[in-house]
Amino acid sequence: AFASLATRKPSWQFVLRPHPSEPDAASRYVAFAREHGLDGLRIDQGPAIECVVACDVFACTHSNMGIEAILADKPVVNIALNDELGDVFTEGAGPLFDEQDAVLWARNRAAIVPALERAALDDNSRDQLARRRASSIERFNGGLDGKSTARVCSLALEMMTSFDRPASPPPGAPARAK
Repeated sequence: AFASLATRKPSWQFVLRPHPSEPDAASRYVAFAREHGLDGLRIDQGPAIECVVACDVFACTHSNMGIEAILADKPVVNIALNDELGDVFTEGAGPLFDEQDAVLWARNRAAIVPALERAALDDNSRDQLARRRASSIERFNGGLDGKSTARVCSLALEMMTSFDRPASPPPGAPARAK
């Protein structure tokens, strides 16, 4: 799927991140990708959050990293090949994502490329994901809203612009010695 998309979109970059439980997957993925004409594939084995920050579209299979991508306001494609791995998704606690979550679905191989293209290029699909984002964040993260980084950066900027002014102690705090 990625190789056919890479042929049509040569400027797109593809990065795969092997699951941590598959330490030997990187070499297998590279060999498989080259065999299928995807020579520009990069394997990411750095800190997990870096792949979320760097991507334009995040594709996963019922992954907690997909939740991180939703929090980071990235379009997410959940590749859940039910005809090949359906039993895996229904065992234990069941699938991670449901129909109401802020993800686009690819349930068979033929649906992968169209889902990736919709996530990257289709404004209606991206709007749909944006509308579902808040309820997905609430479902997976309770009170977290996915905007903590923006708040920290805003506070840092505010502190930098008010650097010349002495900070006032909070109400009830003891006065500082001079």
